[in-house]
This record gives sequence, C-alpha cells and structure tokens, in this order.
Amino acid sequence: MLKGVAALLKGCLRSADVAARYGGDEIAVILPETNKSKASEVAEKLRRQVEKSSFEWEGNSFSLTCSIGVAAVPETNIDHWNELLDSADKSLYRAKGKGRNHVIAFNPGQGRAVSRGAQPPRRRVLAVH
Repeated sequence: MLKGVAALLKGCLRSADVAARYGGDEIAVILPETNKSKASEVAEKLRRQVEKSSFEWEGNSFSLTCSIGVAAVPETNIDHWNELLDSADKSLYRAKGKGRNHVIAFNPGQGRAVSRGAQPPRRRVLAVH
C-alpha cells in the first residue's frame, strides 16, 4: 500500500518536490519555494487523489484516506527545521482529531513548536506530514 501511495505522490508532485517515508505510515513532503496557501492546495489535491484511488494488496482492493498537516516557512515564523516538522506534526494530529481525511495548515496561534537548535531553513519549504 505504501508503494501505491508513493507512486501516486510521485505522479502528483513536481520534479523539485521530495516525498519521503518518515516512519511507519507517515510520509513527509517538501515543496521548495511554495508558500503555505499553495502548499495547502497541493495537500488537498494529494488528499483527494488518495481518497479516490484504489490500492491492491494480496489480491484485494482497498481504498484509503489520509490526514495531512501543513507547515511552511517563513509565513509562520518557524526558525528551525525541527520546528517545521513539529508544526506539521501538530497540524496532522489536529486533522486526525477533526475526524480524519482532512488537511490542516499550522496556525501559530494554536501553539508554537519548540526549537531544538537546528539551523533555520533558507528557502520556503513545506512539510506535509
């Protein structure tokens, strides 16, 4: 199923974008030079694509849904890579809490991620997590 989702992502993303398995069933997507508004549009497009796709495993057909958390720099005043990932993660869990199969963009008013001292990103980056 992960291979199917990976193929779907590859077909939906630009050549400059990166999708990587982050652990378990989580996938991080990095969209260079993309602001939060556009990143949220891309995330919604990905969510719809997953929802309408059928996946095969051991001769059985399955449908999936996904929840997506979006965070971007510099719009949300994120200073470090770990904050970017933590912010996307917080948004992901808010999306899951909303009933799953949603896209939620990080809002700094909902709590700021804790800095862990990593170097700040130099380009606009999205983490869809």
